Amino acid sequence: MNGLLANSPHHRGARRAFTLFEVALSLGIVATAVLSVLLIFPVGIKAQQLARFRLYASIKAEEMIEVFNAVQNGQPAIDSESFNAWDLPVGYRSNAWDLEHRLSTHQFGLMPVPTDIATRIDSDDDEIQRILAEGGQLYYSSPMATTSFEETHLAAAPPNETQRLIFAVSGYAQNNSVYITPQKNWPYNVPWPSPPMHGLHSLDYLPAGSVEVNTIGAGSPVAGLPIRYHWPKAAGTAGIAAPGYHGYCWEATSDPDIAKVFFSKDASLNPCGFLPYSYGREPDDGWVETFPGGLHPDGSASTTGPNDSSTDPSNAIRYVQAALWYCEQKLPGNTTFWNPAFPTTAGDFEGGTAMADRWKQVQAMRFLSHAASTLTRWIPYGTLNSTGITIPSAVLDGVAGPASFVMRADHLRYYHDRAFNLVMKYAAENPYDWNVPRPAQRTLMNDFPLIEYDLFSPPKSGRIFDVTETGGPAAAQWEPIPAQPVLQATNQLQSYSFPSRLIPNDATTWGDTSHFTLTAPFAAEERCRQIICWAVDWMSYEDAELAPSAQVDASKYPMSAPKAGRSFAARMSDLQFIDGHLYVFRNPEKAMLFTSDVSAMATGADVSGQMMLNSSAAPDQGASTAAKQVFSGAWGADRNFNKKLDRGPVPRSVRMRAVLVGRFNFYDPRVPSLVQ
Repeated sequence: MNGLLANSPHHRGARRAFTLFEVALSLGIVATAVLSVLLIFPVGIKAQQLARFRLYASIKAEEMIEVFNAVQNGQPAIDSESFNAWDLPVGYRSNAWDLEHRLSTHQFGLMPVPTDIATRIDSDDDEIQRILAEGGQLYYSSPMATTSFEETHLAAAPPNETQRLIFAVSGYAQNNSVYITPQKNWPYNVPWPSPPMHGLHSLDYLPAGSVEVNTIGAGSPVAGLPIRYHWPKAAGTAGIAAPGYHGYCWEATSDPDIAKVFFSKDASLNPCGFLPYSYGREPDDGWVETFPGGLHPDGSASTTGPNDSSTDPSNAIRYVQAALWYCEQKLPGNTTFWNPAFPTTAGDFEGGTAMADRWKQVQAMRFLSHAASTLTRWIPYGTLNSTGITIPSAVLDGVAGPASFVMRADHLRYYHDRAFNLVMKYAAENPYDWNVPRPAQRTLMNDFPLIEYDLFSPPKSGRIFDVTETGGPAAAQWEPIPAQPVLQATNQLQSYSFPSRLIPNDATTWGDTSHFTLTAPFAAEERCRQIICWAVDWMSYEDAELAPSAQVDASKYPMSAPKAGRSFAARMSDLQFIDGHLYVFRNPEKAMLFTSDVSAMATGADVSGQMMLNSSAAPDQGASTAAKQVFSGAWGADRNFNKKLDRGPVPRSVRMRAVLVGRFNFYDPRVPSLVQ
């Protein structure tokens, strides 16, 4: 029976298995499935990495636009005026209101990829190399957060994937409005009301014929204007505090009558005006010291105590007399301007005043309001509010002022209110009327005139200042064009810094007004530019930290203004290099730059002692070869800010390919603007 069962067909079928061929085929199918999954892994990882870099790029692009719209735009440590535009960097590319130029600084988040490395990176359609060939740059993300913290106080940065992102800006920038006009950095702002603008100036650039008040003498008339003065040294010390520099009433350059508001003498040779009131500058006989223990520059002691211990209102009254005298010169016989019948409402301009003459009323009430307010220091309010004080008529320089009258507290309130009414309307009406400084209490963007460079006319040319005005190499700059003709009573645009230099307010200074385009209609695409982001591991190059910085634009160097007899090389060291006051100047990689050659150091060596960071010594300042090498980034930089010298495994002979991860369109403004 068992034998029959064993040989039956049913029993034989139950014992069958896969043949070797079937087993091999099954294994092949399984292997194919496993291999397919394994092959998908790199694609998935790559897709995941690409998605991550796209997220990084989106965040970085948003940050770039946010920083561009809100970063600090003041540069208080620079000189902003010169008699020739090419003698200062402020009118060149460093201050261009373009995204890449504003952000490519040591604290605003973008650093240029070294040119040696950027030229090794390929991309689709050779887009990167095209941008480089057109004068653009590649940028990488700063390893530090975009803040105003000084890098000296920051710890070594951890590994940062965003540094594998590189950026470029595609599309040509617009011809922006001029950020600073070097010939005259208008507008000037002063507190309101205020005395005439004055301050220290180099004697080399004061107008010929100005009179030194310290040499006039108490018994002598003022034989010439305008006035300059100098400061004594510290208490108990004879001599001048700043030899070669004198105080000067700058506003008198545009209106000589203002000089008498600043300093003059009446028919009895009493000193009048703001200077003798505030600084006690009646120098030779009975002058009032400016601080306890002060000496006249000739070494003699003062004969009266400091102003703070005086109760004599005569200097304040004589200041008011000078201001009233100015009112009479600007509005002859119009006594209701300064002595109205009360009660009254403070208005603004007198009826029928021509636009070209409005500045006279603004200045007159500005000086009168300030002068009258000084009375409150010496005369009790009760007296001013009741009996008042008589302001006698004064004769200055042989010309009589208005008749005497009693000034009361109502006058002071009226002067203050009308001074503000006048200047607010005046400033709002025409930003191209440059006869009067703008009030500091009303610092608005509308005070800034629209000016652009004339790119379609031959530029002005000359030589860079080097000891003399013609001592340096040839230079040129486009002529500026204002949106409207600039109004100036003297038709000369003397700057505050160089009052002796007359800048003609005509076609020899300004460009062709028909070329002005800032207010012209435009299509949106004309102002569209694009941030392009790629991912590439460029930090793996062996010279990622030893490669020199990308070329630094010459206008990134903070030069001082010309000074008579001062060489170009000497001017390179005149300004203080203060990080918090030089936001768009110096090498963008400044904080990470190596200050000496570190190529002989071992990989991983501590380089914190060779980094510039926020050194107050400013090793990148000056005309020496060493300073120029540091400024240019010749020794490279700690570009990942781990404070160690890194060398990647990729030789410099190898080219890398960047992968496109994002494009972001943005609006390219032509006018400087901040959103705060």
